[in-house]
Amino acid sequence: MKIFPSVVHEFRSNAERKVYDMLLATDLGPNAFALHSLNLSKHEYKRWAELDFVVVWEDGIYALEIKGGRVSCQEGIWSFTNRFDETSRKSEGPFEQAKTGHEALREILAAHADRPALGSFCWGWGVVFPDIEFDVSSVSWSTTLIADRRDLVKHSDLGRYLNNLAKWWRARGRGHRALASAHELAAIRQALRPDFDKVKSIGTSIDQAFEIIVRLTDEQIQVLDAIDDNDRILCIGGAGTGKSFLALEAARREAVKGKRTILLCRSPIFAGFLRGRIQNDSVTVAHLDSLESIAASQDRFDMMIVDEAQDFLSDYGISVLDAVVAGGLESGSWRMFLDPNNQSGLHEAPEPDVLRMLQKLAFQYNLKRNCRNTEQIVLETQLLTGADIGIAVIEGSGPPIEINDVNDREDAATALDRRIESWLDDGVHPGHITILSPNAFTDSSACLLPARFRSKILTVDADIACRWPSVSMTFSTILDFKGLENRCIAIIDLDPSAITGIDIAQLYVAMTRAHAGLWLSVPKDKRPILNNLIREHTVRLLEQGGRS
Repeated sequence: MKIFPSVVHEFRSNAERKVYDMLLATDLGPNAFALHSLNLSKHEYKRWAELDFVVVWEDGIYALEIKGGRVSCQEGIWSFTNRFDETSRKSEGPFEQAKTGHEALREILAAHADRPALGSFCWGWGVVFPDIEFDVSSVSWSTTLIADRRDLVKHSDLGRYLNNLAKWWRARGRGHRALASAHELAAIRQALRPDFDKVKSIGTSIDQAFEIIVRLTDEQIQVLDAIDDNDRILCIGGAGTGKSFLALEAARREAVKGKRTILLCRSPIFAGFLRGRIQNDSVTVAHLDSLESIAASQDRFDMMIVDEAQDFLSDYGISVLDAVVAGGLESGSWRMFLDPNNQSGLHEAPEPDVLRMLQKLAFQYNLKRNCRNTEQIVLETQLLTGADIGIAVIEGSGPPIEINDVNDREDAATALDRRIESWLDDGVHPGHITILSPNAFTDSSACLLPARFRSKILTVDADIACRWPSVSMTFSTILDFKGLENRCIAIIDLDPSAITGIDIAQLYVAMTRAHAGLWLSVPKDKRPILNNLIREHTVRLLEQGGRS
């Protein structure tokens, strides 16, 4: 079943994630779909309400309330305890929430300007307890409305529950006996999609005064739909265009289908980050060094997902990938996500013939919308590196990019100290600040910071990446931080005296790690080199604009 939005960057609970995965594995017909986290602007007594899931297929429209963790009710007050042992208490129970939510949804659709033929649909609601056995009987609800842990042993069990739920509501005359048509289902989806197709942006403002909400781009939805229809996908986009989120979601969806899935990247640190994000034990996360032993064992996976695939564009790298997936690269099932810009040369120069070979084997999609960086960062990166990192879609403007001239390492440390102090004074969380350098910490300007900051800086490794973002300020070499991101990035120790090749690649990677706050220190006597780069790339951008 298709679910909208197709990618969820953050679930409010593990219970919602479980039900999301179960719905992905549920087959209720070719036109069935589900909506996750549907906002309701009208409610009987709430100014704003939200339905956990709405499932729509030819048998009707059903609102599902999901309750995870421990559930209790004393003297009419419901208590819900999550995995962190945090308890919330409400006079409204899950059954009342589902009932009033579904009634509000029906009222909204009835008033919709382009409302579908609602009379053809059966309407109902249910409550799902994925974590507990809910064996409490009451005159206030029927057991048919409930699915608990005993009913959901396998992902496919949710489909049986939904079919029984539909029969129960139909028996009570909640809709026409005739099943809804494909046209009516499409009309319902069209009416609801503008209200639910929103996801949290991976970019947020430095001052944390508000959270930016952006719509999942149409091109990402198309890629996810194509992933279901094609054996081999090559997805190409600049930094910040959502490749890693798509790779994670693709891996998780394949694992839900029961496929032996491997998610690959080159760096052990980035592999730690992906491992912390995937939250699915059925997906094997590996990096290049561990991949060699997997290939040697002749273990083959049904599905191979490769993030940062530009790091494998060599005869050796591609031969290792070929040995991991069942059927090899030519006949196997795989998805590769790669950035063709400057960072492709950070390890070794990519071999053009390898990329051309992959393009012949796979359907190719190009991502053009940048959903990580503010407009200022996108533009400044283009001006300094000449790279195309897509069109910024983050709503609202961010702070200006700062390029600070320094005389030496001591001066650079003093300037960095002032920048960190200013960020912290502005309310930025320490864990949202990362210092990047081409050098190791002991050889960087950061090691000259005052002890009050230096003692609190953690150097990024695989364990820290797995729990990202950090609770403390972090330091990393630019190479080790490839694939990761943070709200505020300070770049130090740049030497643009020979800013070609690897220098441009490092600058590109470092700048595109920032969501909103970006600060660079540059040797004062080398500043003219950066100014020349800006002039050169400005002319190029203007020429390209004139030709388009």
